[in-house]
Amino acid sequence: MQLIHAPSEILKATLKLDGRSAAEIARRSHVSKSSLCRFIAGERGLSTQSFDRVSVSMGLNLKRLA
Repeated sequence: MQLIHAPSEILKATLKLDGRSAAEIARRSHVSKSSLCRFIAGERGLSTQSFDRVSVSMGLNLKRLA
């Protein structure tokens, strides 16, 4: 199992494993579906604002492990 450290990689992995469609997540987080799909595919990043919106809509937060 690979340990993921970057918040963007954690979000991307969570999105890939989530049972909801990209369209539903985009709609709930007020982010364009195309931006979200390109982020999931690794073609581009998300703006800080979009990253925050998607993370909050998915119930994610940062927690220090060490």
